[in-house]
Amino acid sequence: MYSLAYAVGVYVGSKLESRLAFGNIMIQTVTPRARAPQLTDVLRERGFGVTSIQAQGRDGDRSVLMILVARRRRDEVIQRILELDPQAMSTANNATHLCGGHLFPWKRLAK
Repeated sequence: MYSLAYAVGVYVGSKLESRLAFGNIMIQTVTPRARAPQLTDVLRERGFGVTSIQAQGRDGDRSVLMILVARRRRDEVIQRILELDPQAMSTANNATHLCGGHLFPWKRLAK
């Protein structure tokens, strides 16, 4: 009985946490270098922080876009990326420690 209650608690907790979607994630997108400026501009216009890094892939020059996003907006960002570059490869990781940058100027006001 204990194991059943534990399993149900874990399941319900994970569903609840995924719906609340607290925190931030870092999306890394690899795209051909020629498409990176357009992707970067569109995402920045929507208020996302984007850092672009030049890279070399098997098929030529690439850009790696690092995009810091609130977890609840992940699908919006991925959808926008795929609209502009259907061949883009993206991964998402939890961003557990944030320090510095231009995304959170209100924190400076709180000091």
